[in-house]
Amino acid sequence: MAEYEQVPMFDPNSNLHPREQLLFRLVEMQAETVRIQAAYIAALQANGTAKPPEASIGAAEIVVRESQSHPTNPRWRTWRGFVLDLQRLAALVKAPRVTKEAVAMLGPDSAKTITRVMEAYGLDPGDWPPERWDPDEPDRVYRPRKGDKRTT
Repeated sequence: MAEYEQVPMFDPNSNLHPREQLLFRLVEMQAETVRIQAAYIAALQANGTAKPPEASIGAAEIVVRESQSHPTNPRWRTWRGFVLDLQRLAALVKAPRVTKEAVAMLGPDSAKTITRVMEAYGLDPGDWPPERWDPDEPDRVYRPRKGDKRTT
């Protein structure tokens, strides 16, 4: 016949306090987790599917990532993509006057970002709206300003 009594969570015959028993149980479980993870990483490294562990980086060795040399918006990484995307967004504006702010409301980028990318492509920020731009202009290359650490 089955016993339906409550099973004690901790060993009643132990000379340790239940909190100490719980602490030791948690430490054992964490150690087992670390052993399993180490075995998994070793297996991945043996198969060649994982990178070897890197040395820990000290505070003096932290490398500051350079700013990107291209816009984060993938459509804007070429002059043609930038122009065609802004012309598409400007065509969606239902206001009598197309502004950068109105275009920014329809797309993922801010008006300030649009201005920075325009400057990086060599446009004057006042040269607006984008319908005046030629997407097939051959010599437009993205060149961010020197010292501009912001990504666009």
